Amino acid sequence: MNITVHSNRFRSLIEYLTLKQTEASLNRRRRLLTQLSEEPDFSKWLEAYSSFIPDVRRSMFELMFNLDEPASDEGPKSFFERQRLGFLRVREEGREHMMQKLRQVEASDYQSLEEAVNRYLPHDTPLDIYFTIDNFNQGMFREASVFLSVLMMDPKTFSIRGLAHEVHHGGVLSWFKRDERWRQWMSKELIPQRLGAELLIYLVGEGLANHLLSPRAISIIERPSSEREKRHNARVRMLEVSYPSLVASIENIVEKALKGELDSAREEYKGFSTDYSGVGLPAGHFTSAKMVAEILNEKDESIIVELIKDPWKFFVIYNNLNRKTHNFSKDVIDFYSGV
Repeated sequence: MNITVHSNRFRSLIEYLTLKQTEASLNRRRRLLTQLSEEPDFSKWLEAYSSFIPDVRRSMFELMFNLDEPASDEGPKSFFERQRLGFLRVREEGREHMMQKLRQVEASDYQSLEEAVNRYLPHDTPLDIYFTIDNFNQGMFREASVFLSVLMMDPKTFSIRGLAHEVHHGGVLSWFKRDERWRQWMSKELIPQRLGAELLIYLVGEGLANHLLSPRAISIIERPSSEREKRHNARVRMLEVSYPSLVASIENIVEKALKGELDSAREEYKGFSTDYSGVGLPAGHFTSAKMVAEILNEKDESIIVELIKDPWKFFVIYNNLNRKTHNFSKDVIDFYSGV
């Protein structure tokens, strides 16, 4: 894996946001903002939102040019209002404080990050890390890119190990997007293939990242010291008991989709991949990680790269295990095998 860290353009953003409005003419502010918005790194960050925020580039420009005017789309919890409040926080905290935070996260040991992730990704996986000023997402990934908000992170607790989890997701996504069949399935809308493609990358991506890089997130915490950790342990114990039925529910999601019950299948997938308990551990994260553990109990580590490069084998490999929790139906196997 080749990791490139991008942060210089967000230095320019900090400079702009902490510029004293009374000391800068409107023309100068507009010129600086135009230069900033044309920077490739800044554009890449906005592109990450473009699929679900219409006209994000123009709206963000207007927002940053008129920071003292509340965003008018949907109140304080809206995307643009949250971003505006974050930009005002940068102004309040000041240039030196924000630059110091940025320098601290830049100084992290990214070599150890590469070493941690390289073991679990094909070696020719490129990845870019962008440090941002984002008050809506602390961290997100898109194809071969990870975006991390300096505004929302504490450099003292910034974890390279935690970052490795997101970096791995970005690497896995970049390989899925190279797969023509997966891209075709994702281009569909109200047919089983779209849901099947989403489910497949979820199982492979979350399964590998949680089992290999974030095992604590799916495990019992020894000697829990807070109410949050106690709730986490209760959640893990419940998922452990439910594990066989959770694995079987994957088959149920696929078979509902194949029968044309797409709304019901998607609702079940949503419940599988989302944690409504507030603990932050979806059943699907736990289940996919345990399935990967079962695979690695019988296969060597080379199977990891094989699953990333050819994820369609996931259910066949699982079914061929000597010891497994569930045997997936022929319908599921044929669906993903392209029969």
